[in-house]
Amino acid sequence: MKEDLFESSSVEETQSIGFNFAKNLKKGDVIAFYGDLGVGKTEFIRGICKFYNISSGVSSPTYTIINEYEGNNENKPVKLFHLDLYRIKEAEELIYIGYHDYVFQDEGITLIEWAENSFDELPHKHIKVIIETPLKNDKRILKIKSLNRSK
Repeated sequence: MKEDLFESSSVEETQSIGFNFAKNLKKGDVIAFYGDLGVGKTEFIRGICKFYNISSGVSSPTYTIINEYEGNNENKPVKLFHLDLYRIKEAEELIYIGYHDYVFQDEGITLIEWAENSFDELPHKHIKVIIETPLKNDKRILKIKSLNRSK
């Protein structure tokens, strides 16, 4: 397992890290985000979306649960599926929202906030992004782990 560490002191830095991270993504990738409320998961995702020329309408789908975005990079179209599992309390709910259709596909990139509520129903190959806020300051520590991902 490979782990990369980053530090961010602002929304702009978090988005920049997300933008640069997106350069290595490909269709079928699943990125699982972990971190407390307000730590920057959505800002990281906004950075990913900027890379794919998606600049408006990017918000955490806390109540809609799933947002779909259509973007492109170098004139290559790509779909991004943005899931927010914050309100998911039971594994059966994943079936009702079509979770498996988004996570086990190869037509786009799936971004999952609150992945801890996926009840371990993540694909074997996925990328984990953990965002932490140390107690002493407002800086965020971002850990990116490639789990069983073939390059």
